[in-house]
Amino acid sequence: MKIILIRHGKPMIKRGRLIGWSRYRDFYADYDRAGLDPKSAPRAPLATLLKELDHAYTSHRPRSIESAQKLLPDVQRIENPVFDEAPLLPPKVPLVRMPASWWMVLARAAWHMGYHGGGESWMVCKRRAMEAMEILWRDAERHGTSVLVAHGYINLMIGIRLKKRGWKRTGRHSYQYWNAVVYERDQAALPAPAQSAATR
Repeated sequence: MKIILIRHGKPMIKRGRLIGWSRYRDFYADYDRAGLDPKSAPRAPLATLLKELDHAYTSHRPRSIESAQKLLPDVQRIENPVFDEAPLLPPKVPLVRMPASWWMVLARAAWHMGYHGGGESWMVCKRRAMEAMEILWRDAERHGTSVLVAHGYINLMIGIRLKKRGWKRTGRHSYQYWNAVVYERDQAALPAPAQSAATR
């Protein structure tokens, strides 16, 4: 069995220069609505990796959906918000201006320490990552290979859960656009994980 986790291509959004907390929240909302930059092209080795597929999973964010369309134009795309990115809402820090990427780092660190700004908490997202993993696992059992074109951090969270259950990883999770990580295991080695309450 094989599960391939791919990060989306570059979104069509301007990051700007130094921004404050309020402007960052506007930026983040725009980021979640942004589609794929037409100039962002998949890496050549991905085409070889994704031969003979008839479907792929995406989140319901435009950058995920449009990346899958560009990468796999002839396959069925299955959208599911369970594959959406873990949220990036930082605590309010007045009078501070910094690049959007720094706000994202702050948001991720604060999220792991319990701050979620009214969005999804780390514990809730962990359960969602487990549900996402189970969907891909069952799909790989049925079809041999399951592909997800989604987001850097949710891909990492899914990958951690796969590795803990005996899947072997090829590649490394990163925030490079079009990054791909492959997980493989012997189908007969262990039974599939028990279905979580959220997926029943």
